[in-house]
Amino acid sequence: MPGRSRSRSSGRLTLKDVARAAGVSTATVSNAYARPDQLSGDLRRRILRIAEDLGYPGPDPLARHLSIGRTGTVAFVFSEDMPYAFSDSAVLALLRGVATECERKGISLMLLPVRAKAGPAAPRQPVMDVLASAAVDGLILYALSGYDDVVTAASRRQVPLVVIDQPRRTDIPVVKIDDFAAARDMARHVVRAGHRSVGIVSLRTRRDGYSGFMDPERRASIGESTAAQRLRGFYAAFDEAGIGADTIPVWESWENTEQNGEQAARDMLAHKKTRPTAILAMSDRLALGIMADAARRKLRIPHDLSVTGFDDIPQAAATGLTTIRQPFTEKGAAALRTLFDTTGRSTTLATELVQRTSLAHPQFR
Repeated sequence: MPGRSRSRSSGRLTLKDVARAAGVSTATVSNAYARPDQLSGDLRRRILRIAEDLGYPGPDPLARHLSIGRTGTVAFVFSEDMPYAFSDSAVLALLRGVATECERKGISLMLLPVRAKAGPAAPRQPVMDVLASAAVDGLILYALSGYDDVVTAASRRQVPLVVIDQPRRTDIPVVKIDDFAAARDMARHVVRAGHRSVGIVSLRTRRDGYSGFMDPERRASIGESTAAQRLRGFYAAFDEAGIGADTIPVWESWENTEQNGEQAARDMLAHKKTRPTAILAMSDRLALGIMADAARRKLRIPHDLSVTGFDDIPQAAATGLTTIRQPFTEKGAAALRTLFDTTGRSTTLATELVQRTSLAHPQFR
């Protein structure tokens, strides 16, 4: 095939290879990436499809900006919609760390939300287009469990990559916490407080839009994710205490919001005889929702129900929530530093269990 000869001799496919295979000029191929308004939609899609079939990763942004040696921009790619990034305290703290380090290095920051608000649809095509062709010096991939198509598209680029939290791959450095150990510490703390009847409210485990109780089949088929690590940590501590995983109700939340935490509480607290004495939430936002529903039921926290969270967002201290503190701002800053660290080392940051008033010894009913 004519388009393959150049890749053998130079080791990398070029615009000319794609142009030859598509039967168009190199300028037309360049426009497909940099000036899509200059082409018809059908022609552009045909060119991009041929480029993908050939394994062409897109124009090298560093070559495109050879005169200055860099583009001066990094992209932050995350799994939620854009409004979520500006309403979630944890993400805001993370972005503050990235932005502070960008400012120190004189770098601009681009935000690329993968998911539209509508639900569990595939990544929006504009995001995939930008991933294929945006002139950036590097990509920060945040919490992209289940978005293998996005990570694959990013990996095709000729730019440095770093992952925050998930997915954890051997070929990309990761900035993370030990989710398993932190969750295990919290569950041990709950056991030491005297709780034997417990429930768990989980972050989402896959990209299917599901919220509700996990059945055994769903639990057994959880892929690698932050939720999976924390669930294993909870289970490990409860197993040490002789509390079987099959006796613990787990409610999975598609969205990390207070509203979903309230729904989880409505389902989990509906029947007094089976109501747990403690609920462990995988985020503070879910825990705050649980506490709000408990208050509506006239349940006193922690006398009637203990609740724990994870993250230590500002609202946690205000409500007395016992939680796991993780250093979001430092996590963001470390990700930016790692992006340009040629050693490719991953980083694990420390967490801290913060005891407040939402956890106490269970009262007799």
